[in-house]
Amino acid sequence: MVIACLIWGGITMMVRFLTVEMHPFLVVFFRSFFGLVAIAPFMFRAGIVARLGEATRLYLSRAVIGVISMLTWFYAISKIPMAQVTALSFMTPIFVTVAAIVFLGEVVRLRRWTATIIGFLGALLVLRPGIDNVGPGEIAAVASAVAGALVVVFLKKLSHTEGTDRIVALNLVFIVPLALIPALFVWQWPTLEQLMWLVAMGFSATVANWLTVRAFTLGDTTAVQPYDFTRLPFVAGLGFVIFGEVPDVWTWIGGAIIFTSSVYIAHREARLNSGRKIVTTPRIT
Repeated sequence: MVIACLIWGGITMMVRFLTVEMHPFLVVFFRSFFGLVAIAPFMFRAGIVARLGEATRLYLSRAVIGVISMLTWFYAISKIPMAQVTALSFMTPIFVTVAAIVFLGEVVRLRRWTATIIGFLGALLVLRPGIDNVGPGEIAAVASAVAGALVVVFLKKLSHTEGTDRIVALNLVFIVPLALIPALFVWQWPTLEQLMWLVAMGFSATVANWLTVRAFTLGDTTAVQPYDFTRLPFVAGLGFVIFGEVPDVWTWIGGAIIFTSSVYIAHREARLNSGRKIVTTPRIT
């Protein structure tokens, strides 16, 4: 899991580097396209694309929300410090709790509600509305976390009938053409250097996805989830060394609060679903 988080941190750095000269929507498309290229040989050999059936609508809905999550995530990285975006990304499990109530009819008890409220307070520390300006970048980061939570809801529904490898592969099959639509409005051909970074990003994201899923397969959610916090210091370090970004103390404090709330929520969900298949909430990019 730590290796996966380091790769995700590296991908965040690649996005920030590429979006200096490329529109984030283009980066989303090429990241998805080369991610699909990376898994295509294994996907077709295993016959994953066959027999979509009744799950087609769920796959399509998940892909639409997934594209929105990536578009807003990459846009946020291009506008605000990477550490701040990463801290706000820890809100995804918190929004999952709310989405599960609305869309899955799950019952949430007092302790999970308390953890959710504390997580939102942590987000307010990161954003500090009224003290600092909350601009499009901050709004996009929160929107990405909301969209990511909705993706998890669809994952929970798909996991009842679909395997993990199939879900990961078909997600990209649907996402690539959807990501092409907004990219066409800002289209420009990447330079050779940009193309090399985009290929590296696509393949790295595939490896990170596999490692994340593998980590949650081998270990309990409550044991693996805390390691996700390693993304914050790693991304903050890259932001400082490469881009001169210095996250303020409120980003660290708020990020820690959000993350602690997220870990507690994951712990409660794991206990409540003991003995049943658990769907984790890895980073979706």
